[in-house]
Amino acid sequence: MNRSANIQGQAARRASARRSSAARRGFTLIEILVGLGILVLILSILLFSLNHARKLARSGAQGQSVAALKVAAQTFIQDFNFPPPIVKDMRNYPKPAKLVDVYETANGEAKLAVYDISKPADLDSMRRKVPVPPPSGWGTDKKAEDYYDVRFSTASLAYYLVGVADRPVSAATKLPVDGVSGPGFLRPRVDGTFEIPESLKAKPLNGPGGNNQAGRLGETFGPFIDATKGQMKVVRNGEKSELVDDKGIAYRLYRWEKGNPTTGTVTKASEQNIPWILVQTFTPEGYRNFPVDDPKRKEPECSSRMVGLNSATYAIVAAGPNGVFGDEPIDELRSKLTGGNALTDEAARRRALEDNIVEVGQ
Repeated sequence: MNRSANIQGQAARRASARRSSAARRGFTLIEILVGLGILVLILSILLFSLNHARKLARSGAQGQSVAALKVAAQTFIQDFNFPPPIVKDMRNYPKPAKLVDVYETANGEAKLAVYDISKPADLDSMRRKVPVPPPSGWGTDKKAEDYYDVRFSTASLAYYLVGVADRPVSAATKLPVDGVSGPGFLRPRVDGTFEIPESLKAKPLNGPGGNNQAGRLGETFGPFIDATKGQMKVVRNGEKSELVDDKGIAYRLYRWEKGNPTTGTVTKASEQNIPWILVQTFTPEGYRNFPVDDPKRKEPECSSRMVGLNSATYAIVAAGPNGVFGDEPIDELRSKLTGGNALTDEAARRRALEDNIVEVGQ
């Protein structure tokens, strides 16, 4: 009897042990799953935080660069009494295969091809008297001509704040267009030429001696920005030079001329002729769908944001962490924005320009 009881007890203990072992195995599996879930959650939070930190760091670095470019532009204006001219390098925007030659020939000498407001056609362009029709693929949510605006340059900052216009001014001399080999330039004019003394043109310059000879005349300026430090650098594509960030995206210089295209006066907000990207960036969310001349746009919340822009004559813009400005072809925007394919045209453009970094000046 005792033996039978012992055998039954042993069997019961073994069964209990098996159940306990099975239970421990099940509990361990649950622990693993829970642990994996917690790990995935922590990694997701860390990844989000890391991406957010990267965006903040990139935005901060670009903000510093844009602020430095504004200071450089203000120094340029103080020295020469006009803002850096807009080179006509974006006439074929956004087709990089059709690079616009940033130089043109006048009176047998090369010069930078810029919008010269002393010429009626260029003044009309800067006032956008006749909007440039956009290429196909710009989306259908708005009138494309509202936001397709080529009154900007990605070359002007490199040529006028760094001074890298190094094409020979003519076949007879190796003197650069801006009068100085490498960074720096002689006094610029609004028409894209530089005040190069005839004595310098008559004697070809070779190599770095050009800088020294021009310097002895007391005519050398710049560079106004150091493109060898921080995230800014000058890159060349053909004969075009650009000032770009650490991702190779060029900073933009916008300029525009105020006034009615016919009378030249400003009697309403739309005659400020401000580029669409800048208007959209500075306009509070609740007012973006109102026409520029709508009385609602004069309410304090809107007008306080626009007051600096309405008095501005130029702007420097970086694309921000998402790497797009908001006026690119809609397919390009969607491909570069996270989740872009699920966005409407307008939402994609809003997402693109919401992190643009802008500095305006007079």
